[in-house]
Amino acid sequence: MKKLLSTFAAFLIFASSSVSAVTPQCVTEFMQTDSMKNADFALIVKDMESGEIVYDYNIKNSIVPASTLKTVTTATALEIFGADYRYETLLQHDGEIKNGVLHGNIYIKGSGDPSLGSEYFENQTKFLDDWAGAIQKLGIKKITGCVIADESIFDNQGTHPRWQAEDLGLGYGAGSYGINVFDNRYRLYLKSGEVGNKPTIEKTVPEMKFNFINALTVSNNATGGSIFGVPFSNERYLNGSLSPNSSEVVYGDISDPALYAANLLTDKINNVGISIKETPTCSRLLIQSGKSLSQERKHITTTYSPTMSEIVKVTNYFSRNLYADALLKTIGTLYPKTDEPLTSFEKGINVLKRLWEKERGIDCSLILYDGCGLTPMNRVTATFVSEILEYMATKSVYSEDFMNSFPTAGVNGNLRRICK
Repeated sequence: MKKLLSTFAAFLIFASSSVSAVTPQCVTEFMQTDSMKNADFALIVKDMESGEIVYDYNIKNSIVPASTLKTVTTATALEIFGADYRYETLLQHDGEIKNGVLHGNIYIKGSGDPSLGSEYFENQTKFLDDWAGAIQKLGIKKITGCVIADESIFDNQGTHPRWQAEDLGLGYGAGSYGINVFDNRYRLYLKSGEVGNKPTIEKTVPEMKFNFINALTVSNNATGGSIFGVPFSNERYLNGSLSPNSSEVVYGDISDPALYAANLLTDKINNVGISIKETPTCSRLLIQSGKSLSQERKHITTTYSPTMSEIVKVTNYFSRNLYADALLKTIGTLYPKTDEPLTSFEKGINVLKRLWEKERGIDCSLILYDGCGLTPMNRVTATFVSEILEYMATKSVYSEDFMNSFPTAGVNGNLRRICK
């Protein structure tokens, strides 16, 4: 999370037989510091060779895990899908191709891949070239329909209702959907002048067609810029303040990644000389208007994600909320088909609990709402997290993939400023 929560949880495991016991006085002094006066804290230090708990503090208390929860989500994804699993995004079409004309539509069939076009991997926009090239190879020069993004593998609840409102609209508060693209975020470039003037928007990368409502100010005591907006909305509110004569980059969320992907492919198709008649759309909009998606489609090409091991490393190393929630919802696709009106978040949590409690024998007395830890309503114990970490370090066949996914505190990744 970008900001520190008022409730803070720490979980530590030391894989050494020579760990010195931490004295109660050390923890007592730590909890008396100004930054910890109103906080909850839990600590467990375990000897990984003997299994002995060298020291513990509040390990049965249920407290907010924040981004520590990502370790649980990524461990679950590795255990269920394996290190070599790859997401598949399919390009399809319906209708018939006659004399260079596709009498039908192009479909982008999503699988929940959080890495499509991600800045954390090479060739960020190559998938668009591949898709346009594959359409050209079919001899298509005209399309009578449109590009339809089919993100229906997940529900439309991209962000969790228990997230804090101030997180919505920012890059780290991006929702997770059946189709995700460019990490579901953009860079907003701002520039300020003298005090009393309003900062201006220079550009967005990638280009976004938002209606920005600019309430930014210039101040000698600047707080920084912030973006607020809800999913599927075209309006974004800019708040906060910039220092005089300065520049700032703020990350915002792509509010409707599936529809955005459909627009990207439509522009790409037009740019290579293929005319397309109708306006791009997505399964959410079609279903809302009472229309159904054709299931009689023909395969054009498949775009494969990096491996699960690589995706887990990005999730843990950079603490990417989008990745963690997409993994949780992917886990939820294994939930048995029933008439229960569960969200994709809930399905993932149910499968997660089943794995660790019923199949691995770890007590899952916890309260979870998402997979990334962004909601302050999550509650877990240090014992629960430490048992999962211990299992992944000593018993899992994916131990090496999991353990290599973490940054070093004070050195790199999302922990480079922590514990210096």
